[in-house]
Amino acid sequence: MCPHLFGLWTFLTPGVNSNPLIRWALVNPTEYDFLLVACVFSGYHALRRKLKYMHAIFQQNQPKICNPLLRVAWTVFADAFCVEARELNVHFKQFSVASFLDFICNQGEAPDCLCNAPFERDVPVSLRTDGRGTT
Repeated sequence: MCPHLFGLWTFLTPGVNSNPLIRWALVNPTEYDFLLVACVFSGYHALRRKLKYMHAIFQQNQPKICNPLLRVAWTVFADAFCVEARELNVHFKQFSVASFLDFICNQGEAPDCLCNAPFERDVPVSLRTDGRGTT
């Protein structure tokens, strides 16, 4: 039910069912559904391992995660998901933070925590006008 997990899964493998019982292969499962669950499993556990070793900037039960850490989390999940998908011959879409942000903000059904967050688009440092780079 996590909106981030569902958003990533939907982005990486278009056509994923919005019903969690079908998506998690609990109702009318197919072999392909189990392969997708295996890819999600790999992404989820890769992210857990990464966050375990980032304890200096991520505390357990932290209510909000800053944008840079959220981007790291999305990328770690997507990288592991795609490696597993490639090994299992599962079709997947290449991940980039910019394309994922565009996807979640334009899909129409994205939860507020994903599309209304104050994300910064991927703007080269040299083009920023917010004092964090040259203008």
